[in-house]
Amino acid sequence: MIKKLIIVLIIILATAFTIRYLLTNKNVNTSNVLIDAMNSKREVLLDGNKTLFKDIHIVENDYAIPDKYTFIDLDNDNIEEIVVLTTSYYGEYVILRYNNKEVYAYPLGYRSMEILNKDGSFLGSGGAAVSSYCKMKFTNNKMEITEEAYSDSTSNEYKINDKDVSKEEIEAYITQWNNKEEVEWKNYEEEK
Repeated sequence: MIKKLIIVLIIILATAFTIRYLLTNKNVNTSNVLIDAMNSKREVLLDGNKTLFKDIHIVENDYAIPDKYTFIDLDNDNIEEIVVLTTSYYGEYVILRYNNKEVYAYPLGYRSMEILNKDGSFLGSGGAAVSSYCKMKFTNNKMEITEEAYSDSTSNEYKINDKDVSKEEIEAYITQWNNKEEVEWKNYEEEK
């Protein structure tokens, strides 16, 4: 009798885990969901409010109109995000991320992302002499940008992992960073 109860319990648990697995992101074709969101065929969550991609206000009077895009796993969680370069004069980016049956939109500010590498690292710029070498992660549907290195040649301020370093050390870091492989961008053509 106890053996039968244990077998029934195991079957129930296995069924529950199978159902949970089928309801996770891995059962959804996230690429199609993100493309639909980029095409404004599906709403996105932006700061807790639902909107369409085309209605995301970028800067001044510019709205999010896709120019190029790429799929990349920015935070190494085995689920790709889509990074969209908009037609804005300022070259603004919007990141779309699928999680828990919702698409979240994360617009990046002017010059926050200028070069994006296949490992998810990217270059941000604060001006001609200021560069930030960053990674991002997502926690509870919030995006967090981590600055791994910083270089300001005007003030001679250089940091790696938030520690002051010499000009030679930052130059070696930048040389190594510049050898990383950049993502390949696809030209945007709305899929009907």
